[in-house]
Amino acid sequence: MSQVNKDSVGVLVVRFQEPELHEGHRHTVDEVLKRHKTVLFVLGVAYTSTDKDPLSFEMRRMMIQSEYPNQDFIFVASESLTSSSLRRSRLLDELIASVIPGRAAVVYGARDSIVHSYNGVHPKFELPTVTHISSTHIRNSIGVVNSVDFRRGVIYNAINRKPMYYPSVDVGVVHRYHRH
Repeated sequence: MSQVNKDSVGVLVVRFQEPELHEGHRHTVDEVLKRHKTVLFVLGVAYTSTDKDPLSFEMRRMMIQSEYPNQDFIFVASESLTSSSLRRSRLLDELIASVIPGRAAVVYGARDSIVHSYNGVHPKFELPTVTHISSTHIRNSIGVVNSVDFRRGVIYNAINRKPMYYPSVDVGVVHRYHRH
């Protein structure tokens, strides 16, 4: 990307589902900040906490703001985008237009990001991968910690978990006896 337009908005569609930003996350954010004064974070939001998406929108927003306390970021929650790349691109374009109407935007991403399938109206730019840290491995390696904050977090999650529904079917087996 040869031309840097500081008036345009850098867009990051990210999950950031770890307890803290790792080196790859910070590199991605830093690279976008070199090119734009304004960064729009589109944080995917799952209906309920899962092992793949354990952190809420608010937790991740605060995590990013803690790492970059002097930046004025824009944060938007987005439900999971459809698997169709054309529909996903259109939905992202609509979201960008509603949040920053009339402003130019560039969609950024690294490996395994939307930048590979985005076909919308905004230019896109793939940032180089600087580390191969596995967020799944980070989440799976977290164990029980003997601390008040850890126990508070577990309690918070239990109290704020949305209802889960388990489909079931009631079945009755009827056996009719025939007398001869």
